[in-house]
Amino acid sequence: MVNSRYLLINSFTSGGAERQASYLVKRSFFKKVFTILPENNYEVDPAIIEVIGNSLYRKSSIFKLLFIPYLAIKLVKNISKEAEVISFLEISNYINIIAKLLNKNIKSIISVRTVPSQQYRGMIGKVHHVLIKLLYPRADVVVVNSNGAKLDLVENFGIIIEKIKVINNAYDAKEIIALSEEALESGCSEFFKSNNVICMSGRFTQGKGQEKLIEIYNSVKNKVEKCKLAFIGEGELLEKALSYCIERNIKYYLYTEDSAVIPEDVEVLFMGFRKNPFSIIKNSKVFAFPSMWEGYPNVLAETLILNIPIISADCPFGPREVLTLKNGKMCGELLPHFSLGMDTNEEKRLIDLWSNSIIKHFDEGFNSELFAKSKDKVEEFDQNIVLERWAKI
Repeated sequence: MVNSRYLLINSFTSGGAERQASYLVKRSFFKKVFTILPENNYEVDPAIIEVIGNSLYRKSSIFKLLFIPYLAIKLVKNISKEAEVISFLEISNYINIIAKLLNKNIKSIISVRTVPSQQYRGMIGKVHHVLIKLLYPRADVVVVNSNGAKLDLVENFGIIIEKIKVINNAYDAKEIIALSEEALESGCSEFFKSNNVICMSGRFTQGKGQEKLIEIYNSVKNKVEKCKLAFIGEGELLEKALSYCIERNIKYYLYTEDSAVIPEDVEVLFMGFRKNPFSIIKNSKVFAFPSMWEGYPNVLAETLILNIPIISADCPFGPREVLTLKNGKMCGELLPHFSLGMDTNEEKRLIDLWSNSIIKHFDEGFNSELFAKSKDKVEEFDQNIVLERWAKI
């Protein structure tokens, strides 16, 4: 089947879906890979990639949606008449299904990596909701990475449950551990070596909650000696997060690989996208994840592999699945999640709750039991087991 199996994905820019797709590609799972945009942060072999949407680079979401039929026609012209197309992320999923409507011999397997009812909001969100309801039931198979996402598609989008397969994400634990042992750049090494650093990794988007973590840090910093905060990631709301620091008189620093040594009085460090985030996470004391909604957060699994204590929001739907062992015990701490438009008093209560929890996790003795449990959980992430489930589809 590999001779007629293709991958379609928006791009290989930074993100959990892109990383999972790259694992499949590197296992020689596909005859060819199609991307809409040219980014390639996961070092996928350019020889097997064909970019079909260069004209959409840096265009608006609406513009990209309007070009979906054109890209579907282009895809059909460039694949075998009888083909299996696996797609990741919504725009690629729409193209995949429309290609199937154009050629009934295409087997369309779409992969949903988030919780659509939570992810898509506003006017653009309404368009996505209509397209998902209209197109997703026509796919041959819908692969989700969490049971929560499965429930969302059944209850809110009318997908029949028999079409949905749950395949949790795969991880190369040996590679993650090896990368975590690489030395930090000289510019930031002292920041992590000399301080008690709270770390978060994720794109700066509405649902990730970086602003809430800045507020939590502001409450924690004077209660933990040399407490600092570090963010890994980029995104459309980065500037807003910087403004949030300025409003609270929190000194921040935008780090690049060319940066000199970080000033000692910097409190919040913005690291941007990192090809190797694992060495940064490994050199942090606590990983905090106040996301408001998720599909299946890769970074929590990767942090478990690195044996760093985790405090995560118990949001819909992924964190609970990642942090729960088969026997029902937890290998990280789950706390109530923030939500858009939350009452001010409730938000303050949650900030206090999160602050107290983070302070506890700076005690290595407090974390020892969690570390023992995380070793059992890591075995469930073995990439060979997970990728074999893909092959069976």
